[in-house]
Parts: sequence; C-alpha cells; structure tokens
Amino acid sequence: TDTDTDTDTDTDTDTDTDADTDTDVDTDTGDTGDTSVEDTGDEVIGTGDGEMNFDILLTQSHSAWWDGERIDVTWTDTETGTVMSWGQQFVLLFVDYEDYIATAGTDDHYYCKLTYNVGTSSALDETAYGTWPGWAGTGQDFPTASLGFAEIEGNCLEISTAMGWSDINIVNYMSWGNAYGPMNNPDFEETLEEVYDDYDTFRDSAGIEHIMVTTTDGDVLIPLNLLFIYEIDAEGNLLDTEPMPGIHDATEAPNGLYISRSLFGLSFDSP
Repeated sequence: TDTDTDTDTDTDTDTDTDADTDTDVDTDTGDTGDTSVEDTGDEVIGTGDGEMNFDILLTQSHSAWWDGERIDVTWTDTETGTVMSWGQQFVLLFVDYEDYIATAGTDDHYYCKLTYNVGTSSALDETAYGTWPGWAGTGQDFPTASLGFAEIEGNCLEISTAMGWSDINIVNYMSWGNAYGPMNNPDFEETLEEVYDDYDTFRDSAGIEHIMVTTTDGDVLIPLNLLFIYEIDAEGNLLDTEPMPGIHDATEAPNGLYISRSLFGLSFDSP
C-alpha cells in the first residue's frame, strides 16, 4: 500500500508503523496518554546499531472539539488524584525506523521529536482539495513557522545533517496541517485489516487522520494515521477511556477528544 507523493523533499508514504491493538486512551500512570508512538507495552527492548539512519517521518496529533470549537480536555484518576490534560498538539517524529522499533522508542539517539501547540491554527480551505476527505470544519493549517517548537527532543542534529539542512528549524517553514474524517478510504482500511488481527473488534470506532504536506503539485492531504475519538462533556472532561463507537461511518465530526496513531510514515530521501 505504497502511495508516492513525490514532494519537494522526495517524500512518499511508506511502511505501516504500529500494530498495537490497545485502543484505550492510556490514562494509567505508566503512559502519559500523549500521541507519540513510543508505546512499549510488553515488548522486549533491544539495542540499535549505534548509527542514526533516518528513513521515516511519523506524524500524530491530539485535538478536542465541541460543537465545532477546539477545547482542552482533562481527566482525573479518582483513585490517585492524578490529573491529565490534552490540548491541541501536532507531533513530527523523525526516526531510524529499524533501530527505533528495536529499542521500542526508548533510545533518543534514534529519533527526533518535534511537538507544536496548534490551538491557534486557521481553517484549511476545503474547496482547494478536490473531494474533501474529512468531516466538514476539521481541516487545520498549522502555523509552524510562527509557532516554532513547543518541545524538541532526541537526535535532531543528525537529522538536519542527513537532510543537508542548516538546522532542524527548516521543518517549521514546510506546510503542515490535517483533517479528521471517517473510514472512507478502502486502501487504508485494507491495511488496517492486514496489520490488526483484531480490527473487527474496533472497526466501528476507527477513523482517519489526513496530513497536509506540500508536494510539487501543491498542498495535498494524505491518509496517514488511525483516528480514535473519546467521549467528553461540554466542560472538557474526559468521560470514557475507551474509543467511541459510530466513528467509522460518521457523516459529521463528533464532539470528543481526537487522538491519532501512526499507520503510515513519510519517507525522505536525503540529498
């Protein structure tokens, strides 16, 4: 399921990245509930080869919506009193895929993670993308150039060097955005059926996050990530840590906490 996009950075969609079938929002204290793919579960953690050979860029986000407006979400563990929160964030995760998987995402030598707070994003022009793949009103144009990173971690220097960039800030001046929608892409769903043995158990809760990138043909939306939505109330309280049903075929954007998980990545060819 390889979809070439041939961007100005020679980008194409490549490998499936995560076969984790745990769909809950991960509110236990061992997992911060963020959108990273650093979900070690019960994996045996190995070691890498010592070299950062960047080959895949993963993208993820979390965002919460109520009646078309972005809101923040909180959850309190009634047993421990631990409070967790989710704002509007977008993550770029550059990885040496083989070593990243081997080390279960625990060794920052094999990744560079850039996090943006995107609550001030403007709406994408939905008429500029042909047939709009997402729900109306969910397209966001992330102003990464003006925002800069909220957080930066990992081996970002070697990423810049490999790509021939002066520094990692070059990424901020590329176009980034997203749109959320139902499971309306047969090729995407076919990959889910191949990757997840238990896909039928959460099929009704699965949607798609489309990522906006700039190509030689202009800005395009690419279906990259699996989307789950979690029930909230109007005050931004998380009500359920299991994903909501009815997302697969939903015709309008539901109220809820939207959390995506990487299914495909973007592969860059260094100069």
